[in-house]
Amino acid sequence: MCSIKVNENTSLSQTTINDCNAMVEYLNEKEIFDATLNIPYPYTMKDAKYIVGYFKNLKLKSAYLTNWAIRNIEGKLIGVVGFHNGIKSHKAEIGYWLAKPYWGKGIMSEVVQKVCDIAFQKFKLLRITAIVFENNIASAKVLEKCNFVLEGACLKNYYQKEGKAVNAKLYALTK
Repeated sequence: MCSIKVNENTSLSQTTINDCNAMVEYLNEKEIFDATLNIPYPYTMKDAKYIVGYFKNLKLKSAYLTNWAIRNIEGKLIGVVGFHNGIKSHKAEIGYWLAKPYWGKGIMSEVVQKVCDIAFQKFKLLRITAIVFENNIASAKVLEKCNFVLEGACLKNYYQKEGKAVNAKLYALTK
C-alpha cells in the first residue's frame, strides 16, 4: 500500500476493509458525531464498510486517491481526511475527522496542510473549501492554522441535523 508521510509519526494511505474495526471504535464517540454532518451515530460495521467501498469507487472513477486514512506510527487508522465527492473540477471541499485520543496534538493541522499541498500540486486545484458547524471551534482552528480564510462568518441555518437547523462557517484556501 502506497503511503504518504506527513511527519515521523503520521502517514496517509488508502482506507481498507482492515480499517473498519478502528472506524467503528473511534466513530462511536458522540463528540465526533455532534461536530460532523454525515457520520451516523451509533456508527456500525455496515457504515464502515460502506465508506471504505465509497472511497474505493471514487478512486476507480478518477484514477487517483482523494480520501485517505490517517495512520499513526504503527500504521493504525486514527482518522480520515479527503475531498467530498472526489475532485471534479478546479475546486473541492475538504472534510476530516480524528479519533478523540489524538485531539489537541496538532496532527490534523499537519494532515490538512499536507492534503492541501497535494491537491494544489497533483490535482491542480485552485480552491479548497471547508464548511464547519459554527460551534466547531477546534475544526475552525485547524483551518486557520492552515491559512484558510473565513469567507462566510455565519451561514444561517445552512445544515439540518437531527431535525434542527445548524449554522455554519465557510472557509477557503486558494492558490
